[in-house]
Amino acid sequence: MNLEKNDQQFLGHPRGLATLFFTEMWERFSYYGMRAILLFLHVLCSF
Repeated sequence: MNLEKNDQQFLGHPRGLATLFFTEMWERFSYYGMRAILLFLHVLCSF
């Protein structure tokens, strides 16, 4: 595979891979953050 110099790269990887990585990290952060908030509210309302 021949890459041209004007291709946008991020740490040697295609730019789209960085976008996918940060999107996946944001999704995981949101998911586990919401679980923690809901667990906290569940425990708070149980007492």
